Amino acid sequence: MTDHTGTPATGRAPADPARLQPEFRHRDRLMDPTAAGAQVWQVDITADGEPAGSLQATRGLWWKAVDLRERLTDEGSFTAEVARRTLRPDGAFTDDFDDLIQRAGYLLVLDRCERKPPWDDPLTVAGVVTSVIDRLTDTFFAVVLARAGAPGSVGAHVLEPAGRMPAAVEFTDEPLIVDGSRAPLAGAVIPYGTG
Repeated sequence: MTDHTGTPATGRAPADPARLQPEFRHRDRLMDPTAAGAQVWQVDITADGEPAGSLQATRGLWWKAVDLRERLTDEGSFTAEVARRTLRPDGAFTDDFDDLIQRAGYLLVLDRCERKPPWDDPLTVAGVVTSVIDRLTDTFFAVVLARAGAPGSVGAHVLEPAGRMPAAVEFTDEPLIVDGSRAPLAGAVIPYGTG
């Protein structure tokens, strides 16, 4: 049911998220050894069959690639920045990052978020992000979202509020984290960038 009161961020009534449908497409070929360890998913969102937005989700699986940092860096843009900040060259998490999260062993990087009105209000985006996280992760994932102004990020101004909603904590002066083993989300949510 649509609530007809305006949201503070947009001033307009939020759209009914029950009309949204995600479509997950894997970007890489079935047998592509150059993509081992880095699975890139394009998530297209429709509302009643019409485009409502999209999101890219990159899963970093250390057990599929001994050089996970290099694989994620090869993806470029924001995913490469996340790899440089959270992973050592051997593919293990940096000590600072590892100390902050409890059980995460894999990464999910959310980026390139595009939303069309009225589907761009923070609550609807948070619902979409939570759904994507739920479908692509378990409690062993650290989920990374960009903050507005993050290097190489597209759509960070939309993703940042979605990452802030689930009781995040600071990680240095830039990202926020929600550890999936302690929080209701399926992974750690880490908005990266300036802010």
